[in-house]
Amino acid sequence: MSTYARAGRVFTTQTTKSDGGNHQVSWYEINPGNWPVSGTPALVQSGNVASSTYHYWMPSIAQNNLGDVVLVYTRANSSTYPQAVYSARRLTDAKGAMGAPILFGESVGVHNFWRYGDYSDVEVDPSNGYTFFGVVNTFAATRMWDTVIGTWNVSTPSGSDSGLKPTAVTP
Repeated sequence: MSTYARAGRVFTTQTTKSDGGNHQVSWYEINPGNWPVSGTPALVQSGNVASSTYHYWMPSIAQNNLGDVVLVYTRANSSTYPQAVYSARRLTDAKGAMGAPILFGESVGVHNFWRYGDYSDVEVDPSNGYTFFGVVNTFAATRMWDTVIGTWNVSTPSGSDSGLKPTAVTP
């Protein structure tokens, strides 16, 4: 579970089970209003990123100063080692909509304890307020834990489409 607060809104995400049985990423935007002093928080929008092919888990969420929202998480299935992926939405997208997963890093195996992809985070670059940085725990060829770091823009202040193409580095 991950929670992010920005501009009077709270964004949160968690792993849930889809109707098809695979794990999915569920996300929520909440307007807390004046709570807990008075009133009740209100759900603004929510959605799921699900697949009949992959399991998704360990999501993180953030919003930039342009209103773009990004989810960073891990995906895998019985024939694919854990992969670092993100999904994005622009402020102008329909409520509850989230883009398809975009790959920005991969594991080359699994640890002998079958642990992998247990951690993720996504943050907004404080120097410009709109570039996202995503981090996901993976497994390297050296049989050790690894960290994949990606950076991308969903949109830019000029309104141009960045094409959602990530740049990833593995430290």
